Amino acid sequence: MDKIHVDFWQMELNKLIDILDSTQNIRLRLGIFFGIINLTGLTLAFILKVSSLILLSASTMVLFIFADFLMIRTMYGYYYRAIRILTQKFNYGEESIFDMFMLFLRIDKIKIIHLIAREEDNITRYKQLRRLPFKHPTVMGFWSPLLLLIVESLVAYYLFRYHGWVFF
Repeated sequence: MDKIHVDFWQMELNKLIDILDSTQNIRLRLGIFFGIINLTGLTLAFILKVSSLILLSASTMVLFIFADFLMIRTMYGYYYRAIRILTQKFNYGEESIFDMFMLFLRIDKIKIIHLIAREEDNITRYKQLRRLPFKHPTVMGFWSPLLLLIVESLVAYYLFRYHGWVFF
């Protein structure tokens, strides 16, 4: 490749890395934001002894799951594009330093994205990439908020049923 093409791909790769870093920071801030909303709702619920406020604060976890799903889906697309550039334009193999940068993803997801990047058919690649968040949900963006939602709902029921808290 000539110098102009290498510079173009290098610029795109740098931009993708910046976007991935920014998106990861936004994911972290969303988690903090929804966590603070959840704790505020729980605090109000325990001060006022109203179990429906616990359910309301637990429902913020559903919003967080949805927001994180959108963010991680976007990140997979950017990561996939960066892997395509690294493997096709710069002849990098798997397990490059770029994969170390992306360790917030599980190793199996990194390997799956590498397999998707090797797929020849564009339509198949697109479908596999779009399904990835459904097939492999994240721990911090799906399973932890879901567990918190279930526990808070059970606590709200318990306090309403056995400790005489009001529902509204």
